[in-house]
Amino acid sequence: MPFGTAAAEALVKYHQALGGVSRHIKIHHFVTEILGQTDNAALVKSLLEAFAAESGRLMRAAAKAEWLIDLLATLKADGKRLFVVSGTEEGELRQVLAHQGIAEYFDAIHGSPQDKDTILADLAASGALARPGLFLGDARYDHEAACRAGLEFVFLSEWTEFADWRAYFDRHPTAEIHGRLAELLEDIS
Repeated sequence: MPFGTAAAEALVKYHQALGGVSRHIKIHHFVTEILGQTDNAALVKSLLEAFAAESGRLMRAAAKAEWLIDLLATLKADGKRLFVVSGTEEGELRQVLAHQGIAEYFDAIHGSPQDKDTILADLAASGALARPGLFLGDARYDHEAACRAGLEFVFLSEWTEFADWRAYFDRHPTAEIHGRLAELLEDIS
């Protein structure tokens, strides 16, 4: 990495502690706090563009999950309202979900730059978010946002980058999916 191993390790640690939070916050922290460049908007912009290009490439290359399409179709046929609330850039997220053939199953797709608390509050205020509701997530922030919104939460440990998740969920018990989500859903279908 052009910024050195120590900077890279500090960024990874910060990212793992703040999974589910917008890349804007993480990149800004990296440049200002880790690199100490408090007035370098050009570097922030450059890193955000590089991140967007690489993450978009990886997401578009991901294999389609037929089991997920089947699940979403079943849930929609049962009249369930489905939302995506993500830290990923909203425009990119919509493109990827459309590319994967699943965007049509969601009532709304929301992402960064709005944070999850704001998105969930707006959905609740509009009447779109009904309770009881279920939030599936892979980050501490997902759990915290779900709790603040009054939603049940299921932690997807297989997908997480949250390094200290076991200790966190020992203190904040919640349902957890240890294995593959597809296999669990097949078991309960």
